[in-house]
Amino acid sequence: MKKMSLFSLSWPIFIETLLFMMLGFIDVFALSQYDDLASASVGTANQVAGICNLLFSVTATASAVIIAQNLGAKNREKASETAALSIFFNFSIGIIVSVVLVIFNRPMLSALGAEGKVLDFGSEYLTIVGCFMFGQATLNSMNVVLRSHGYTRIPMYITIVMNIINTVLDLTFVLGWFGMPVLGVTGVALATSRNLLQLIECSPLHSIPITGTSSVRPPLFSIGSAAYMFRPPIPNEEPDTFPCSGNPIFASMPLGACSGPV
Repeated sequence: MKKMSLFSLSWPIFIETLLFMMLGFIDVFALSQYDDLASASVGTANQVAGICNLLFSVTATASAVIIAQNLGAKNREKASETAALSIFFNFSIGIIVSVVLVIFNRPMLSALGAEGKVLDFGSEYLTIVGCFMFGQATLNSMNVVLRSHGYTRIPMYITIVMNIINTVLDLTFVLGWFGMPVLGVTGVALATSRNLLQLIECSPLHSIPITGTSSVRPPLFSIGSAAYMFRPPIPNEEPDTFPCSGNPIFASMPLGACSGPV
């Protein structure tokens, strides 16, 4: 692995993070041209999705530590085992989260104070996006594996493509571009879900720089490896957990004013 400076490693991560945050902003902006309540509902639903994303980052952050340790020790086989374990666990957790979001999205939004049309719009959005949340879980682990190997630009490139697709689809479905029907919240949810499918399509691209081939055969991993991987994340994620967990509380404060009878 060639030597890289801190700046050359960090600036693609900054751009990627910024663009990823823009995905939700673009959804809300596009819906603001359609309906104010729809825009507010998706903003609230994205708070729930953000907490789910924090959950996915726990396993990914733990694996980053162990992968870096094994790469430093020239133990690429163990690093590969940890990478496969991280992707497997995040995919499994993502499936569970997807099911929970689809079934229990209305109680979650109600707990944030959503009522009336805000609740209906938010539930519609989370039902569609929740079906593909496992893609976001897989993305977190794949990006961490790439960064640990020094490939910080590939996640940035994929996020750029996702932003372009998301923007075009949002405007197409919400504003009726190219003769498409105006779908509102459903259209924004479909655009976001299409981005998660784009991630799955790009998954071979994640593996090429590391394995040297687009055909990946994950190594077997042990329960001991899984237990060791889950040791670092609790203290590591604690500084992010408490501020992020407060976001839905603040987001729920103005909902009482905007979710009443219309």
